[in-house]
Amino acid sequence: GTAGKDLSLVPASGPLKGQRIYANSHALLIGINQYPNLPKNRWLEYAVADATALREVLMRHYGFPAANIRLLTDKEATKAGIERALAAFADKRKVQPDDRLLVFFSGHGQTVKLPSGGDLGFLIPYDAEVDLDDFSNAGPFLQTCIRMDTVWGNLESSPAKHALLLADACYSGLLTRSKTLEPISDAALTALAARRALQ
Repeated sequence: GTAGKDLSLVPASGPLKGQRIYANSHALLIGINQYPNLPKNRWLEYAVADATALREVLMRHYGFPAANIRLLTDKEATKAGIERALAAFADKRKVQPDDRLLVFFSGHGQTVKLPSGGDLGFLIPYDAEVDLDDFSNAGPFLQTCIRMDTVWGNLESSPAKHALLLADACYSGLLTRSKTLEPISDAALTALAARRALQ
């Protein structure tokens, strides 16, 4: 078991050697195979297994305490359930400034075209009532799915220093924020480790 172990992350080498980077680690893992309101040919095969496997990897190799990993699969991964779990990351009684967050979503996602010509990105929860072949009708997505800007808003509202969103979703065009990657010097890496970051 992990009782009594110090699960904070301390690099053994490199510019951050010996420094305690994270006080605590929190994860929300979401995997949805079954979508009762979608045709069966739109159901997925591996999403639940991927989320479940990642839980073991985070505990075994990355120092995430079991108690801090929330796993939502199929019937638990409703719009309300996911939004409640995301909002918990903003609770400063549970999440501290030196903590890290990981959100993993495996399921359907959709980019919806707006009349203005813009786009809105959505995660599709278990209880969504949408037509995945009509992504020009925003209403059903707004009513029954999770807006990506809501996901980012919850992560930005968290006290945690670092947050990482991993999305394995079909049609996931709007799940990302583009950033140019440059080589990072040791000094820059040390500085970045102390700053807030969302990826």
